[in-house]
Amino acid sequence: MEVHNGSNVDEVQQFVDVRWIAAPEACWRIFKFNLYRMYPSVERLQIHLPNQHQVSFYDHQTIPEILNDDYFSRTMLTEFFVLNREEDQQSRHLLYREIPEYYTWHNKEKEWRRHKTQRRSIGRIYTVSPSEGEKFYLCILLSNVRGPISWDDVLTVNGVQYLSFKQSAQHRRLLESDSSIRECLVEASVLRLPCALRRLFATILIFCEPTDVRSLWDEFFSYMVDYYPSTSTTTALVFTNQLLRDINDILLQHGKQITQYDLLALTHENDNDNSIPRVIQEELSIEVPREDLCSVARLNNDQSKAFKCIMNTIDQRESGVFFVDGPGGSGKTFLYRAIIVKLRNKGHIVLVTASSGIAATLLPGGRIAHSRFKIPINAEPSSICNISKQ
Repeated sequence: MEVHNGSNVDEVQQFVDVRWIAAPEACWRIFKFNLYRMYPSVERLQIHLPNQHQVSFYDHQTIPEILNDDYFSRTMLTEFFVLNREEDQQSRHLLYREIPEYYTWHNKEKEWRRHKTQRRSIGRIYTVSPSEGEKFYLCILLSNVRGPISWDDVLTVNGVQYLSFKQSAQHRRLLESDSSIRECLVEASVLRLPCALRRLFATILIFCEPTDVRSLWDEFFSYMVDYYPSTSTTTALVFTNQLLRDINDILLQHGKQITQYDLLALTHENDNDNSIPRVIQEELSIEVPREDLCSVARLNNDQSKAFKCIMNTIDQRESGVFFVDGPGGSGKTFLYRAIIVKLRNKGHIVLVTASSGIAATLLPGGRIAHSRFKIPINAEPSSICNISKQ
C-alpha cells in the first residue's frame, strides 16, 4: 500500500491499488494453498464466418506471407471440421460445444487432440447477437448439427446446399415462425397509416430478425405503398423503389442497409428523389411542435440579446461562431429551441447536434455527435468518421 502527500491524488487508481492482506490470508499464501479452483474447466470456442477469423502476426511478417501460410487459416472451428474428416469417428457424433469434453485444443500447433487424462472440460461457444446476421445463424447450426466436415456440409440439408446459413437453419426447422410478427403487421395494417406501417416494418427488420422477410414483404406491400402519389403511367417498379428507399432511410439511421435483408434490389429507374441528399430529406420531414412556434416571444432579456445577435448574423449571410454560457441547461436549451424553430420556419436546413443523449432529446430533431457524424465510441489514432455518400 502506498501513501501520498498532497492534494493531487487519483482516487480511482488509489482505490484499485490499495490491497489489504490479513493474517489468515498471508498464512494461506505462505503455505501455497489453493486460493480458488474451478471445476470443470470451461473452454471458450471460437465462432466466425468463412475466412473472417482474427489473425495475430508479427510486424516483420508481410500480408502475402500470412495469406500463403496454412497455419494462419487454422482455427478451433476449421480444425473441428478437419477432426470430423479423419478416421476417428467419435467426433462425428458430437456437437461443436461437446468437443472439449473429449479433446484438448493445443493453441501452438492449432489442432484438437484426444484427452490423455480423465480431466473434464466443458465447451462454450462465444455469445453471438441476433443482430450479427449470418454469424448468429451459424451459431444456431453448430449448436444442433453433429459432426459437420466443412462449411458446405453445414449449408447442406437433405442433399440441397443453400446459399446462406439462415436458409440452412430455416430448412432444418431451427428457427421460430413469424406468426406473431405477421399478426402484429395485420393489426397495424388495419389501424395505422402506411407511413407508420413502413416504420414498423423497418423496426421489425432491425430488432426482430424475422425468418421469412420476403414473404412478409409480399403480403404487406400493397398496404405500405398505399397513399403514394401515382399517375396513369406509374408502374409497380416505381412503388417498389420508393418503398425500398423509405425503408432503407429508416434502416440507415440504425446502421443497417436494405441489402442486408432478403428483399428486392433497389434500382435507380424513375428515381426522382436522388437529387436531394437523405440527410436533407430527414431534416425537411421534422415536424415543429406547436408550442415551439411561440418560443421566441417567451425569451427573457439575456436570451433575446443572444437570439437577435445570432439571427442578425444569419440574416446578413455572415460567418460566425457563438459560445452560449449560463448556469444550468434549461435556459440555454430554450434559447436553442427558439433559434432552431426560427431557422426552420425560414426554410433553412438545421443539423442539430448535441454532446449528450439528454440534450439531444430536448431539441427538435436533435442527435448526438457520435450518431450524426458516425464518430467511433472508442477513438483510436487511425479512427475515421464512417459517413456514407450523400
